[in-house]
Amino acid sequence: MHYERGDLQEAAKHVVLAEHGYAHLGIERQRIKAVFLDGAIKYEALALAEASATFQRIIDFGEQAHDAVWIAKGSYARANCELDRGNAAEASILFLKALAIFCETGPEENRIETDWGLARVVLHGGKASDAARRLRDVIAAFEVMGRVGNAAVAGIDLAEALLVLERWDEIAKVAAHAFRVLKKAGIVTGALTALAYLKEAATKRHLTPAALKAVREYLMRVEREPNLLFAPPPSIPG
Repeated sequence: MHYERGDLQEAAKHVVLAEHGYAHLGIERQRIKAVFLDGAIKYEALALAEASATFQRIIDFGEQAHDAVWIAKGSYARANCELDRGNAAEASILFLKALAIFCETGPEENRIETDWGLARVVLHGGKASDAARRLRDVIAAFEVMGRVGNAAVAGIDLAEALLVLERWDEIAKVAAHAFRVLKKAGIVTGALTALAYLKEAATKRHLTPAALKAVREYLMRVEREPNLLFAPPPSIPG
């Protein structure tokens, strides 16, 4: 409940208590779920090094229990941490490890998420055109699944690639498309305001990487906290 409300500090306290409680009772599967949630909370709180270490515990558990699913989940989650920390090479190895398992075991949505991560690795590696192509495929797949929130966030990554390529008009089109998709899905939150602002910033060529990062972080939060208001990034002139 605390995590859903965005109260990360209180959520962290409860998830640690839950882990200890399950460990005491010997309920290992529930304990590892609590550990994973602990990692997710740390990741959202931007405690990336701590989150990465927590997700490594998930990987270790999966290897000890011969549970490929937990190995894949831990690898994917830790890869995101390492990518955000600037360790693209390590992230790539982890994403590929997760992808090999998800391609064999599924589900399909996890494979698409991992493709998304690899597309971000390509983008961080300076290959904007290749990243843009991969991200368009990811966005299309998310939309088919009905995961329009994820599609919108991936659209911000696509906008980042297009910004490197100075394709301003395409950025505006990406923002407009995401706006229409969310609105059609009945999502009426500050996400629409954020996307409209992104479109305007791209049209005026005022968009910066820092502003894109702020919009991305907002979109990741607002899906879980629908009442969260969007505040225009100060780096974009009004």
